[in-house]
Amino acid sequence: MNITIRHLKQIQAIYTHGSFADAAKELNISQPALSRSIATLEGILNVKLFDRSKIKNRPTAFGHHIIEKGLPIVKQMFLLERDIELIKNVESGKLSIGMGSFGAKMMLGGVIEKLCTNFPQINLTTFIDAAPLVIEKLENYDLEMALVDLRIASKIIPLDEMKVFPLNIHQCYFFCRNTHPILKQKTITMKKIIDYPLSTAWLPDFAYSRMAQKANLADSFTLKIKNRAIQCEDWEILFKIIANGNSIGLSSLPVIMNSHLSSQFVTLPPSFDGCHTNLGIIVKKDMSYSPAMKKFQQYLIEEDQILSIMEKNHKAKDKNFTSHT
Repeated sequence: MNITIRHLKQIQAIYTHGSFADAAKELNISQPALSRSIATLEGILNVKLFDRSKIKNRPTAFGHHIIEKGLPIVKQMFLLERDIELIKNVESGKLSIGMGSFGAKMMLGGVIEKLCTNFPQINLTTFIDAAPLVIEKLENYDLEMALVDLRIASKIIPLDEMKVFPLNIHQCYFFCRNTHPILKQKTITMKKIIDYPLSTAWLPDFAYSRMAQKANLADSFTLKIKNRAIQCEDWEILFKIIANGNSIGLSSLPVIMNSHLSSQFVTLPPSFDGCHTNLGIIVKKDMSYSPAMKKFQQYLIEEDQILSIMEKNHKAKDKNFTSHT
């Protein structure tokens, strides 16, 4: 056989990175070795697979055809090798999880603590970013499991092709520093809130659209609200921005309360329909469950229940957190 799995992986890496050097780093081989391997294959097939340039290496029609036909083979080989490792190592191996920053800040700490205690041999890798990027990695088999907002996921992938496990809904709140000028207002409306920049993790467009609707503003204001927003996936940075400036945060109560700066924050009315999490666990249907994946999912569900109880028991006069009414 002239084209091997090794060749398919190499061609896919070059296509992904557009560079022999970056592809070689991913494959953990030298660039000259990769160049020789592809050149040898081109000689055997008597076709050119890539148009080389200093800017980007682009696949030819032959290269595109190999990529199109070969990628599913590479994915199936990955699944086959993974299944064999699961059979060999029941409670060890690797586990790759992806999450949006809302879910990660709410649940990840407690879940990882339990997983590492009960599965100390697991090599856990976490990817935390905006939901579309997490879903993309899940689709490409770079992740085994994802925790993302199902409303967002449903707009990107057909959920009927996934194993989906919805979690509890958690209300989200606007919040600001306890010396913020908005607190001097007799009444706080959505229009007054969005007069200030919003500081939060990545939000889908429909969230900004609903803010504009709640403020009785035209749809054209949706983009204005979004463009003024300070979006960051690192909540510790966001908390510092909110605590030291006039931007207004938006997050779930567990995220706000777990901040070491929570005593400096107050929640704001009003809440509005759709201003809540809709997190769910997503796994590709052809992905076999490892014992560690099952435990990780179990711990996520347990942590979600704990957070729901905490929200119900939370009182406005909590010494660590106050509410402005």
